[in-house]
Amino acid sequence: MRTARPLARQESSDAQRLWIRQYLEVDDSYEDDYQRIDSERIPGSCQWISNDVGFSHWKDSPNTRLFWLQAKPGTGKSVTSSFVITHLRQLGLDCAIYFFVYGDRPRLGVGNFLRSIAWQIAVQNNRVFEVLLQICQRETNLSRADYRTVWRKLFIEGIFCINFPNRLYLVVDALDECLGDTELVPLLLKAVDFQALRVLVTTRNDFGYYEVTSRLKIQAHTIPLESTTADIRLFVESKTSSLPDLDQDRHAARESIIDAVVSKSNGCFLWVRLVVNELRRVHTATEVQRVLQEVPTDMDELYMRILRNMSALQYGRELTQALLAWVACSIRPMHTKELQEAIQLDIDDRIGSIE
Repeated sequence: MRTARPLARQESSDAQRLWIRQYLEVDDSYEDDYQRIDSERIPGSCQWISNDVGFSHWKDSPNTRLFWLQAKPGTGKSVTSSFVITHLRQLGLDCAIYFFVYGDRPRLGVGNFLRSIAWQIAVQNNRVFEVLLQICQRETNLSRADYRTVWRKLFIEGIFCINFPNRLYLVVDALDECLGDTELVPLLLKAVDFQALRVLVTTRNDFGYYEVTSRLKIQAHTIPLESTTADIRLFVESKTSSLPDLDQDRHAARESIIDAVVSKSNGCFLWVRLVVNELRRVHTATEVQRVLQEVPTDMDELYMRILRNMSALQYGRELTQALLAWVACSIRPMHTKELQEAIQLDIDDRIGSIE
């Protein structure tokens, strides 16, 4: 009989967890995203961020701030996020995670994000679990509620009222893919006021894009090109055996190709991955040079996504169209001052600096 009671309590707890999870309509796909992306990371890569003074300050400082990691598309932001998650978990720190994955529309909304994060925190903290259970039992149809209601009920009236004994970390990848990113950013900034919470986001957008007023709450950072270049070299070197060897000195031939790929990459992992895949299929020096000089056709998808995002802009669409037209049609590269003057004449309006 002594073992029956703990077993009954465990069964009750498991049943409650299942009920909350079904009620909030959340799953563990965030963990699948993390595992999938982290499996692509080459051992030894992304070490730069764990050695970064700004990151260490964000992680260890008693002053809470939002770590804003910005970089261009295809430069390894998601892999960096997976490394940060691994790093925090290895230190034994509580960590909630979320990946906004392009094309996975049901999971791109703010409401789904908030419910998932609340669930993850509850799983790691018994007190939060108890409060979340009470809220879910009291409220009706919270999974269908507006994100503002979810934020108020689960966070302002729930999680943020709890005194956490330890720090809690939140890693949000690809913020710009969120369908309501302009609504989510203010919530994340408010969350930073909760002293136990440390938030890290990756995005292609500068925080100025969101018209952030509380800039003191943000610790802005960009992925250094030299760090990306070093990680790209690690990636290409890991594929050495699949690269063509066009010389009697196979090592020297492959090193030459590695150097060429890295120097032409401009920090874009996506380009490198596609080029390496194409290099596997060629066998002559001429074909190798052709692969290195041409843009992989699969880059079209990335460019189309960028163009679709531009066309969806509420403001600046005319400016963007004029900018693209002048850059594409100019008979020579233009200086930024020349480009600014040309665009102002084109759209018959004054614009700010385009540096």
